Amino acid sequence: MNTMVQYISERLHPYYSESEAFELALWVAEEISGHDRTHLILESDCKDIKNISYLEKIISRLIKKEPIQYIFGYTDWMGLHLKLNQHTLIPRPETAELVEWICSMDWDNKINRERPIRVLDLCTGSGCIALALKHRHPNWDICGVDIQEECIAIACENSKNLNLSIEWKVGNVLSTNILDILPDEVDIIVSNPPYVRECEKKEMSVNVLAYEPHLSLFVSDADPLIFYASIARLYKSNHLFFEINEHLHNETHQLLTSLGYTDIQTKKDIFTKNRMLYGCLKK
Repeated sequence: MNTMVQYISERLHPYYSESEAFELALWVAEEISGHDRTHLILESDCKDIKNISYLEKIISRLIKKEPIQYIFGYTDWMGLHLKLNQHTLIPRPETAELVEWICSMDWDNKINRERPIRVLDLCTGSGCIALALKHRHPNWDICGVDIQEECIAIACENSKNLNLSIEWKVGNVLSTNILDILPDEVDIIVSNPPYVRECEKKEMSVNVLAYEPHLSLFVSDADPLIFYASIARLYKSNHLFFEINEHLHNETHQLLTSLGYTDIQTKKDIFTKNRMLYGCLKK
């Protein structure tokens, strides 16, 4: 094994599992040396370390549990190289499953229109969902909305870097005038809104609590479905996809039922948690 990878992995092992420490060591070594993983695993030399102090600073930040995605400012997710910063959540595997679920649907039979399918991604953050959908379906018209200008700036940069044309807007989905900036009609709404209750903070890991944006994560214990209720009421006809709090699956399901949604379906994530919800609303 490359001695740099081995050194970093040994430094991190007291703070991470063996597999996590090795993965982080590979990522750091790739960034510092400019070599790919194959080279790092097969070659034992570490002559490419030009700045030991820089390496030690990275290790120190990792020991403090700062996510490596924020240290280097990017992540690779669903085949997309995405820029991130402290205003944007790190895309999760569960969110990738939501995208895959949407892409697996037979939209030619569900939506019979001559124009391109229109998709609205609310609480878009880095734009990861909108970008992944556009990557899979280049002909779809997609609009991403977020309350934070800093997030929309990152989303714009990501779409430019990936050469994916998406309309981005700054807007608050809880505002009474949000429809003023949205399309007149959409076919698909997808959202991964804030859904972690304040009471659940104690269950979360340090790297999330200390570094990821709380505005994108948390809702009050008193009204945890506030974003879902607002989004589900926006249009009179649409296909709706949510990433949800597994502890509030029944409540979210009941909310959609009360608002007239039909064909409501639940999908479990890779950890067998009720993580995604679909519903259809027709005029």
